[in-house]
Amino acid sequence: MKKGRTHTRKALLTTAVVTLSAIVVAHEAGAADVNLNINAVIVPSPLAANAIQDLDFGAFFPGGAPSTIDIDTAGVPTYGVGIAPEAPPVSEGIIHLVGSTGSVVNLSLTNNTATITNGTTNMVVSQFQINTDAGGTTEAVTLPGSTLDVPIGGTLNVGAGQAFGTYNGTITVNASY
Repeated sequence: MKKGRTHTRKALLTTAVVTLSAIVVAHEAGAADVNLNINAVIVPSPLAANAIQDLDFGAFFPGGAPSTIDIDTAGVPTYGVGIAPEAPPVSEGIIHLVGSTGSVVNLSLTNNTATITNGTTNMVVSQFQINTDAGGTTEAVTLPGSTLDVPIGGTLNVGAGQAFGTYNGTITVNASY
């Protein structure tokens, strides 16, 4: 019996080798080349935006008729008829961007106007300018380095006999690559 088992084992090994050889031969006969695409995407650094200076129309005495205060992107005010400015000084708003050098950042305001309130009384800010006095409510800027400060100006519409007090509000600036 020992002799028979050895013979059976040899037969099984031979069969296994023959089968393996047949698979290799069949694979070679059906060989094919295929191109595999290789991709990589380099993404810019995460973009961060922070308001570092408020758009501030300062303190003023309103006139008896509707008027305006314009703050340009350099922070220079233009007072409409009847507006008498007081302290503190006015300022343009500034958004500080941090991102990848050379990247284009698209800036936009969520609305064309914003309402600032004092209790139940309000005023409307309109005619926003982003980055330049002709910028409007959308602007694309290129980061010359990894940071850029972008000024925002606007126009405060003061009503006739506007109620005294402190008025506050916000507007959302969207920044994206």
